[in-house]
Amino acid sequence: DRSVNSPSQESNRGSIDVRKRILDAARHRFASHGYAATSVRQVAGDAGVTKPMVYYYFGSKAGLYRAVFDATATDLEAALETVRQDPGSARQRLARLAELHLEQMQHNEKAFRLLLAACRPSAADEPTPNFSRLRALHSGAVTDILRQAQKAGEVGPVEVELFATVFRGALAALHHDGVSGTNLPQRVVDILWEGITGPHGHEVRQT
Repeated sequence: DRSVNSPSQESNRGSIDVRKRILDAARHRFASHGYAATSVRQVAGDAGVTKPMVYYYFGSKAGLYRAVFDATATDLEAALETVRQDPGSARQRLARLAELHLEQMQHNEKAFRLLLAACRPSAADEPTPNFSRLRALHSGAVTDILRQAQKAGEVGPVEVELFATVFRGALAALHHDGVSGTNLPQRVVDILWEGITGPHGHEVRQT
């Protein structure tokens, strides 16, 4: 027998599609032009819907902005969870995490520009994104890997929160400065893991 979707199922599927189109259009507009220079009318036109439809799903321009940011964080959360579940040593998983982070910044440029735009000084009426969730997601993945490594005897005592902060900062700086090279994620992890006086630190300085 051929299964037939009920009208409610078709309606739900259509609602999800419309909401996603609006979010995609808004992400592009906010990332390219900023919050103040983006209008609901422009987002609606890009998404192929009416302004009332945007307000129906998101309530306001500020609600739309927060929804875009939350969707970006949700995508990051799903990607980080795959790294948490990866087999291998802590060092290998940190390299995979660095690779994933750099890939996301390179291949999801709109989302990255959105995050950068949200970091800049904003107008008084611009909503503040939930940066704490993003920091917690990324730092949590790093600290979880390190704490598991401590339990497994891979590493000794280490300031896991400080390491996570340095790790995030190093990756963001690499992308911002346009640094590239062979096996870059692993080289970054090697420097942080062994320190600049270790063999990998010497090797990278010579590159």
